Amino acid sequence: MCELLLNKVKNTLKAALHNSNFNANQINKVLHVGGGSRMPMIKHLLRIMFPEAEHCIEEHPDEVVAIGAAYYAYSLPLDF
Repeated sequence: MCELLLNKVKNTLKAALHNSNFNANQINKVLHVGGGSRMPMIKHLLRIMFPEAEHCIEEHPDEVVAIGAAYYAYSLPLDF
């Protein structure tokens, strides 16, 4: 049922690596954030794609996204 989702995630990761001129073995840390990171198949996919990386898995991945958004909003210039 979730094969399409996994393929989209895998293709997105491969495209990001390609666009950034990085190889998967050059990634040393993977931060699992957002609701999708709770899914065991996503965790497994990330561990397969980045076997040498440290995988940082937070207890509340949605809060990590919110905190990141708050930091980003704080860094934006005040003049619109």
